[in-house]
Amino acid sequence: MGFTVSDFRDLVELLEQKPQWRQELRRLVLTDELLDLPRLVAELVEAQKRTDATIAQLVEAQKRTEERLDRVDAQIAELVEAQKRAEERLDRVDRQIAELVEAQKRTEDAVAELAVSQRRMGEDVGLLKGFAMENSFRTRPLVWYSPILRRPHVLSDEELIELVEPAVERGLLSDSEFRDLSLADAVVVGRLKRDGEQVYLVVEVSWGVGESDLQRAVRRAQYLARIGVRAQPALGGRWITPQVKSEAASVQDIHLIEWKGELAELYG
Repeated sequence: MGFTVSDFRDLVELLEQKPQWRQELRRLVLTDELLDLPRLVAELVEAQKRTDATIAQLVEAQKRTEERLDRVDAQIAELVEAQKRAEERLDRVDRQIAELVEAQKRTEDAVAELAVSQRRMGEDVGLLKGFAMENSFRTRPLVWYSPILRRPHVLSDEELIELVEPAVERGLLSDSEFRDLSLADAVVVGRLKRDGEQVYLVVEVSWGVGESDLQRAVRRAQYLARIGVRAQPALGGRWITPQVKSEAASVQDIHLIEWKGELAELYG
């Protein structure tokens, strides 16, 4: 006999009255997989909860990472700005160094110009002192030559020409030798105090008398002696070097005139 609807209703009523039968009927009707489905669903739910928690942790970690990255970006921006300021300062320092180098160059150029000016001034002062000394030896014969000569007289250019030119015409002196003699600082005539004889002093004058002055005086005195007059070299100056004094000791009849006075006495 078949299972009717009435039978099904009776079964449902019995199952409602007997819960344990429902459990047994479920075991008989359902497969093991279906029976295990609630457990699996519960595990899935639990796994989802754990996944959600993990995702939440990842989200939080990502948030913290982004915050750290934001701070790093801010720090990088600060470093970039600091680097920019440092480069600007270095640019200013480079400009200042360039300005200092240029200023140093200008200073060195100015010092070099000053040194040249100082050297030229020294040369000019030396020339002026030499000219002053030479002029005094030509214009004040009594001051300089009276210890050596009586009635000393400094020859003018005309007197020197009158004395020497006849000898040049006779060939005793060449034109160049006469020219050299005429460049003597002074030619002085007078009588030697020690023997009363007339003599011509060929004088070379310098503020500081050196070896070249000695050589010129000796050479030019020899030119003048060649025309037949008594001629002797003489050196005059503010001071005479020890070397010149030593060399002059071997020159016959040379006169050394070393001035020991004050500068004003040159024109006094």
